[in-house]
Amino acid sequence: MFYTIEKVKKKLKLFKIKFNYLLISQKVFKNANMPESLAKKILIVEDDLFLGLITQKYLSKLGFEVATEVNGQLGLDHLHATDKLPDLILTDIMMPIMNGLEFLENIKKDEKYKNIPVYAITSMAEELMEDKKNIGFEKIIIKPFSLLDLSIEIKTKLKKEQ
Repeated sequence: MFYTIEKVKKKLKLFKIKFNYLLISQKVFKNANMPESLAKKILIVEDDLFLGLITQKYLSKLGFEVATEVNGQLGLDHLHATDKLPDLILTDIMMPIMNGLEFLENIKKDEKYKNIPVYAITSMAEELMEDKKNIGFEKIIIKPFSLLDLSIEIKTKLKKEQ
C-alpha cells in the first residue's frame, strides 16, 4: 500500500488520538494482569498494517491475547496452525489474496471454526454492508472507528459467550 506524506501525517494524528484513548481506557478496563491462559484470544485479519498494529496493541493492553494476519489466507493458515482457537475474529473486507468475504465463507463451512464470532471491519458504505450480515458477520464496524467503542463491543460479546 502506497502512502503519501499527507496520508502519513493524518495517520500519525489519528495514532496520537487513539493512543490517548488507550491511556484513558486502560484505567477503565484494567485487566492486563489476567493470566495469559485465561485471556480471551482475538484474531485480527487486516491488510492495513498501521490499523492492525494499533488495534493489536490496544487490545493487548486490555488483557486480550491478540494475533494479527494481513489477509484471509494467512488468517486461515493461522487458524489451522494454532492450538488455541480465537474467541472472536476481526476481519477487513477488502484485502489482497483472500478477501474478508472469502475468509468468512471458509470459516463458516468448517465445523471447527463455524461458531467463532466474526466482526467485519470495513470502510465500505453501511448500505453495501447491510446485505453482508446475511452471510454470517456477527457485527459490522465501519472505519474509522473508536478503539474504545470496539473494546466495549468485544467485551460485551465475550461476556455473553461465557
